[in-house]
Amino acid sequence: MTGSSLSPEQIIALSYQKLRSGNAAEAEVALSHVWNSGAPRPPAAIHLLGLIRRAQGRFPEAERLLLQSIDAEPQNAEFVNNLGNLLVAAGHTGPGLERFRQALTLNPSLHAARANIVRTLLDQGRFSQALPEAEQLLAIANSVDAHIFKARALVGLDRQAEALAIYDAALITWPVDAVLRQNRAVLLGEMGRVAEARAALLDLRRDGLKRPELSLALGRLFLEEGDLKAAEGEFRKGVGTYPGDVPLQVALAKTAWMAGDHAGFCTTILDAVERWPKDVAMRLSAADLLRRADRHAEAEAVLRRGLVSGAEEPGLLAALGTLLDEMGRPTEGVAPLQQAKTAWPTHTE
Repeated sequence: MTGSSLSPEQIIALSYQKLRSGNAAEAEVALSHVWNSGAPRPPAAIHLLGLIRRAQGRFPEAERLLLQSIDAEPQNAEFVNNLGNLLVAAGHTGPGLERFRQALTLNPSLHAARANIVRTLLDQGRFSQALPEAEQLLAIANSVDAHIFKARALVGLDRQAEALAIYDAALITWPVDAVLRQNRAVLLGEMGRVAEARAALLDLRRDGLKRPELSLALGRLFLEEGDLKAAEGEFRKGVGTYPGDVPLQVALAKTAWMAGDHAGFCTTILDAVERWPKDVAMRLSAADLLRRADRHAEAEAVLRRGLVSGAEEPGLLAALGTLLDEMGRPTEGVAPLQQAKTAWPTHTE
C-alpha cells in the first residue's frame, strides 16, 4: 500500500515503526503523508515529529513540537514522559526528572516514567540513589528492564557478582530475552571472562538477533582482546546494516584510526552526514572525530554546512565556537557561543 492509501493512524504507526528501528529519516518521510496532507494535524502526529527531531538531535525544534502536542492533550502522561526524555538527552536532567514525576502524577501506572527516573540516575552515575529506585521499580513491575536497572546499579557500585546473579535469576523467567543475554555477556567481558562473553554474544547472533548494540558489543570485545582487524570488521558490518547508528559509526572511525587509516578513517561517517544532513548528532560526532585528528578546517566545514542547511542548533553553534577557540580564533568563536546560549532559552541548567 502507498502512503496515500493508509489512514492517518496507520501512517503514524508505520512512522513509529521506522523510528523505533533507528531510521529517523524514513520515519519523517512516512509521516509526511499526514503532515503535508492539508488536513488538521492530530496531536499524535505533532508529537511523533517531535520524537523524530529528537532522534535527529534537533532538540529546540523537538521541544517546541512536544510542548505543542502536550498543549493539545495536557493529560497525556506519555507525551509528558517523552518530553522528559528529550530534556535529559539534551543534558537538562533536573527539568527532565521533573517531567518524569509529572507523568507519574498523571498516570501512576506508567512504569516507563518510573523506569526513566532510574535510567537517568544510572546514566548520571548516581548509583547509590538509583539502586533503591530500581528495587522499588522491581517490586512494582517484575520486568526485564527493572532487573537490568538493578544490575547496572550494582555494577556501578562495584558489586559485579551480585549483578551477574540478578541477570541469571532474570534469565530463569525470560530465558530467551536478547537484551538480558546481551547485557549479561557484556558484564562477563567486564569481569575478565572474555571467552564466555564472546561465546554468549555469538550465540545471540546465531539465534538471529539483529540490533546495532550487538555489533557494538562484539566489536568492543574484539578490541579488548587486541584484535583490531576483527573489531573493525565487526563495526564495518554493523554500519553496513545500521548506517544511521551514531555509536557504531564513531566506533568504526576510531578503530580505523587505531588500525592506521589516518586518511580515510572517517569516510563512512562523513558519507552518513551527507546522506542525512539534518542529523545533528551524526554531524557533531563527525566534526569531533575530525577535530581530534587535528583536521580542524574540515571539522569547521562540517559544522558550518550544518548551520547553513538547518536551523540554528545550539549543539552545532557551541561546537563551532569551541572549535574556533581551539584554532586560535577566539574572537570569531564568541558569536556562535553566544548564539548557542540563546538558541534554546527555555532552560538554563
